[in-house]
Amino acid sequence: MKIEIDMNDIFLDEDAYAEEPIQDSVKRKVLDHLAAKFEDGLAKKMDAAIAAFMQTELAKISDNWIPNVAQNMLDTEYQPVDKFGDTKPRTTFRQALVDALKQQLVYDGKRPSYEKNAISNAVDDAISKHMREFKKDFNALATDKFRADALSYAVGSLKKSLGIE
Repeated sequence: MKIEIDMNDIFLDEDAYAEEPIQDSVKRKVLDHLAAKFEDGLAKKMDAAIAAFMQTELAKISDNWIPNVAQNMLDTEYQPVDKFGDTKPRTTFRQALVDALKQQLVYDGKRPSYEKNAISNAVDDAISKHMREFKKDFNALATDKFRADALSYAVGSLKKSLGIE
């Protein structure tokens, strides 16, 4: 078996004219290869340098800026708008938070259970728990007292009927 490669097919155009000499073609290919390798290495070095720079700059910014963000967010005024588009008086997030907590920290035992706030539910749960314990203890004491009184009455009645006293 014999394989032949006609280099003229590679380096000549369809009219059999050389577009460029072999030496120039090889030189161009070598230079293209070296340039690509250089670009890859340079791009990796630039990426690493940019990442390091960004990391240090972001650390500086976060050290200076982030502690003030929460404070600024709490104290910046805004105009609340309800779900119908009506505007309410200007307030801060801090004041809105305080108002919401005040509203939630009020006990209102008269409302139905589905309208009660968290504090009302917690107070009602604590009271019902203590009342269940009290009822259990009271019923045990009342039952014991009733049993003792019933036995003493039965013994007294039996003694009286038998004439023993």
